[in-house]
Amino acid sequence: MPKFSIIVPVYKVEAYLPKCVESILAQTYQDYELLLIDDGSPDNCGALCDRFAAEHPTHIRAIHQPNGGAGAARNHGIALSTGDYLLFVDSDDYISPELLADLAKEAERSASELYLFGAIVERNGQKVGELHEEIPCGQICTAAEAPALFFGVMAPWNRAYKRTLFTENDITFATNVWYEDIRVVTKVNAVAASALRLPGAYYHYLQRDGSAMNNKNADRNVEILYAFNDILSWFRA
Repeated sequence: MPKFSIIVPVYKVEAYLPKCVESILAQTYQDYELLLIDDGSPDNCGALCDRFAAEHPTHIRAIHQPNGGAGAARNHGIALSTGDYLLFVDSDDYISPELLADLAKEAERSASELYLFGAIVERNGQKVGELHEEIPCGQICTAAEAPALFFGVMAPWNRAYKRTLFTENDITFATNVWYEDIRVVTKVNAVAASALRLPGAYYHYLQRDGSAMNNKNADRNVEILYAFNDILSWFRA
């Protein structure tokens, strides 16, 4: 089994997908599998996924499913994954080449269930900022000891998760909804018996018009209330 399973939901990103995949193939640590989940993309993404898998069969698997949204694609990837740790990378973003090596080194030292790392925010090819969690760096902690975990980056892509955090706690991404990320990140933060933050910024998050994070459909913003209802119900249970 590989050390890491990297899950990439793919939908209408044929201009960005090659850079994303190439950044993963360029990792200096090579004990990983890459699951490209083609979420019924109407463009050329499905064919790109098949090509990458054919060219790199030892690392890449191409999986095709009817369109169900990023949450459904991530759930599919979790179900098929075999790695000790899971990472989620959005298909229009990319990662620095030393990310997996630094995670593997830290995992050997501390064996934490959850690792957090920084993200570089880019727009139009320029760096516009960095995102870092506010918990102490290099120290193992829990959410009870470091409640700032609940007020950090509510996205799934700035962390590596022990796969059992999902499989043993019945945590899944909601499907066909907005704000599915906050539902999962909040729950994982709570159940992780150990969390540790790396000091570096390894994830490159692209702000772009048309992405899910920049969607201006205000009518759907009410779904943040549904997300918090889900979170509160889960915590009560």
